[in-house]
Amino acid sequence: MTETLSIPQKLEDAIKNNSLVIFVGAGCSMPLGMPSWKNLVEDILNHLDKKYGLTSDTNFKNILNGVKNNSKSLLDALNKIENDSDNGIIFKIKTQEFINYQIEEISKKLPEQSNIHSLLWEISNKIITTNYDKILEKYIPKSISPKIFDNSNAFQSLKSQSDNAEFLYKIHGDYEDPKSIILFESDYKNIYKNENYNADTLATYFKEKTLLFIGFSLTDPFVNDLFMKIKEIYKGYSIKDHFIFTTKDEDFIKYDVIPIKIKNWEDDLLHHLLKLKEIKLDIEKKKAPLIILEKNQEEKQLTKDDINNIVELITKKTQDLVNDPSNKDLIKELTDLRSKLDKLLFGKMDYLQEVEKPFRDSDLQILFETIYSSEKLNKQTLEQIQKIRNNDDKYKWYDRSVIVSAICCSLIHFNKADEQKINLLIDFINDNEEKVWEKAMTSLFLSLNHLGSKWLKFNAIKAKIASLNQNLRIQDACSTIIKVFNTGLNNISMIGEELFDNPYFNESPFNYFFPYHEEKNPAFELVYETYDGDNIENFISFLNKVPIPDQVKYLICGDATTKDNNQKDDQYNEREKKYKSDLNLILNYNSFLFPYSLYVQEIISFYRFYPKYKHEEKLKSQLKLTETPLKDYLLNEKQKYSALGSHFMQEKTWSQAIVNFKKALKIDENDISNLLNLANCYKNKKEKDKEFSLRLKIKDKDPKNENNLAKLFVLYYEFKKDFNISLQIANELLIIDNNQEKYYNYKGMSLNNLGHRKEAAEDLTKSISLKPNDDTYHYNRSIIYYDDAEYQKSIYDVNKAMEITKDSDEFLIHRASNYLALLMYDEALEDIKLAESLSKEKGEIYNVYSNYYRIIGNFEKAFEYIEKAEKVEKQVSFTGTRATIYGSMGDTVNFYKFLEISLNDGGNVNSLYPDVKNKFKDEPEFNALMSKYNQKII
Repeated sequence: MTETLSIPQKLEDAIKNNSLVIFVGAGCSMPLGMPSWKNLVEDILNHLDKKYGLTSDTNFKNILNGVKNNSKSLLDALNKIENDSDNGIIFKIKTQEFINYQIEEISKKLPEQSNIHSLLWEISNKIITTNYDKILEKYIPKSISPKIFDNSNAFQSLKSQSDNAEFLYKIHGDYEDPKSIILFESDYKNIYKNENYNADTLATYFKEKTLLFIGFSLTDPFVNDLFMKIKEIYKGYSIKDHFIFTTKDEDFIKYDVIPIKIKNWEDDLLHHLLKLKEIKLDIEKKKAPLIILEKNQEEKQLTKDDINNIVELITKKTQDLVNDPSNKDLIKELTDLRSKLDKLLFGKMDYLQEVEKPFRDSDLQILFETIYSSEKLNKQTLEQIQKIRNNDDKYKWYDRSVIVSAICCSLIHFNKADEQKINLLIDFINDNEEKVWEKAMTSLFLSLNHLGSKWLKFNAIKAKIASLNQNLRIQDACSTIIKVFNTGLNNISMIGEELFDNPYFNESPFNYFFPYHEEKNPAFELVYETYDGDNIENFISFLNKVPIPDQVKYLICGDATTKDNNQKDDQYNEREKKYKSDLNLILNYNSFLFPYSLYVQEIISFYRFYPKYKHEEKLKSQLKLTETPLKDYLLNEKQKYSALGSHFMQEKTWSQAIVNFKKALKIDENDISNLLNLANCYKNKKEKDKEFSLRLKIKDKDPKNENNLAKLFVLYYEFKKDFNISLQIANELLIIDNNQEKYYNYKGMSLNNLGHRKEAAEDLTKSISLKPNDDTYHYNRSIIYYDDAEYQKSIYDVNKAMEITKDSDEFLIHRASNYLALLMYDEALEDIKLAESLSKEKGEIYNVYSNYYRIIGNFEKAFEYIEKAEKVEKQVSFTGTRATIYGSMGDTVNFYKFLEISLNDGGNVNSLYPDVKNKFKDEPEFNALMSKYNQKII
């Protein structure tokens, strides 16, 4: 009969959420011939004794005997070697060399397959190991390509903290690099000390991931000491559950690690790993298939009347994203909104319409194509470029702009650093000509980042680029370009593949990059033929300023009032209003990061969609600021630290982001953007005191910063529970934007906690009127009605919330509480059972069961369920429930005892069920307790 394995639920959840990190120790390598830690130390001592025993003052044989009879710990033995006054350094080097030799010899005999090691990778693609060998590398499946790095690679260790990282982190080093081997006490102190990136990475794993230890035993003092060091690293953090496979009855409680007992490191370990793989496969099978919307479904649902709302949302969410660039939900929402706006404004544009060629000398186009297609510029080409650059009478800004585009594309296309081309871009920047230097700056940034380190061989170039970091205008430009990438605007553009269906843009890159302008430009002059509005001058002026791609402007000029045979004449005059309205609304679309967002989008869209070359792959290495040297030359100290901070925010490497933002703020303590970013890092690290202090500082410097005020509201409401100030902030936010539904929600929930329930319900009604399909506002108004004992209204609202979001355990629990208050026990029990079937947060479910049984008078069952809840987790509300059971039984001594424990731990008396509050509210002892903890029943 096959034994049924019991896998902890939270370990299953970690596999499902891709948050499981497997921590592999020596026990996994020993079945393949590798030594245990104890045997390794014994082998080292034998080796040193043979080589130096006769000449050294260190008695290796005596140390070895102590290790064998367990009178000396492994670390004590190693300390003796390292601390030899004369030869400690030599002994340490020779020890590392011996490890290299021994593992190399064993590795030659490894089998072709290892089921256990292959299974580890199939369960999780995130693995840390203390082993020096390459066994885990040998058995990596072909389906994954994890980053493999040791303790010397700061960047990769920090990068591994992201959710989608695939890695093998050899935290104690690799035998092929003896210097990386961690064995002696000084090594451990270095790697696990505070503010070391290895320690920071481990702390993040313990705080944010679930770890499964395999191949460790506490009978080994070396491992015992390792666990103590890890424990010290994450002391004070709120730790997730972590697990360890063990063959012994060992107690891991003091390490916050839950043991899973196995019989041996061969068959039974394999049995358990197969079960974990089965869980992984089941999860993958159950993943919901993608829902593909019917073509044009969105267009049918949207009309031009929606444009106002969409643009307002884009403006607000773009600002939010600048302040919180790692927020994936915001990025996704913003991308969707921009897509909708593109379809509404330009979805019916005729991309195939004829575009008149601008009247320019043919030699300009020939020069563009020569630069674009030349790996090296000849003397004649360079002279022509300088002629255009220096002759303001014959050549205009747009001629120089298109030459800049050609140089940038040429550098990217050939992927070679050319000193002449780079010099030209710097010269165009230093010429300081409006509309040209900005494009040259963007081109320099994109092309040099693309080239990586290739341009560093030119000392003159390095010096020129370094001189740019003294120019504040150039530094502001760099900051904006970095924000374009951080906010995802580099991948969002109105230019799509359909643009190149137009013969004009398809014919030559010159046509694509030639800027929109008025002077002697037949492509622009078409607007006089096509426009039938009332005020063409206003329309032209507006078209010049609006931040949309130049290519789209040319199309608009050619199609300003395209006639529809089905339209009536009186509709033509509405065309000007429509264009003016639509284009006014899009001003905020790219204006926030204008003009750099458009220049970046122009280059990237060209490489994605231009059909003759399809260069998309060439730009995949863009803006790896931590890996290319550009930041060290082009950016001044403040911009460099700000850029690195933003990069690490995107990587969710919060500690490293904090370090860089702090360095930037040392240079300029009043930079609001960096202050906001630092506050967001503290928020994500759950360091609420630091976040709170910083947001107060930001409010003092920028009292109307909406993003900061919204986050400060949450801190006062949830963290400080100061509802008077949270109400004050909600009112400040409504002064800034009185059409923002969530601010009425903020105000309403604050008022409810202050006992002003009628006004609170009115504010939530306002939220609902502004956004009727948001379940949050219906649910929150339901809470207000419940607190005011209006249970039928509360049930109505929670039902509305459930119509929007079905199968919510939270909503079901709340409705059950209403039913209990109305003595509708059957309905309450039905909701509790349904919530139990949906929820994995069993503690809260058991708590509701306890209250159900308390109210119907089954106190034995009530105690049974509250004890179940407390075994799952400790919550102040559970202590309050225990108090109410005693209160309902008439045991006032225990009622007041547990009520005071609950209040002392931060509980709120208003969270008690109505029957308990009504029973005790007039009792002197109850009111004395309320007074002691500064609370009152509202």
